[in-house]
Amino acid sequence: MVVTQRADATVVGGFERGQLGLRISFRLDDPEALVMLHGQSARDHLEEHQLAPPGVALVQAPAGRWAGSADRG
Repeated sequence: MVVTQRADATVVGGFERGQLGLRISFRLDDPEALVMLHGQSARDHLEEHQLAPPGVALVQAPAGRWAGSADRG
């Protein structure tokens, strides 16, 4: 498990980041921070993620599955 406030390349390198299959992030204001954590496909979730209420997270599971506030029942 890796927990970090800002997972930039100086903190978590590309190899290490590639070993993290399950990724969870709470609301982010910086689009590049979201892409850094979840990859380019995260851009599709950016607006919703920026507007998420406190406590709602974006989850990326193995095989690229996404879950976020829109997936709540």
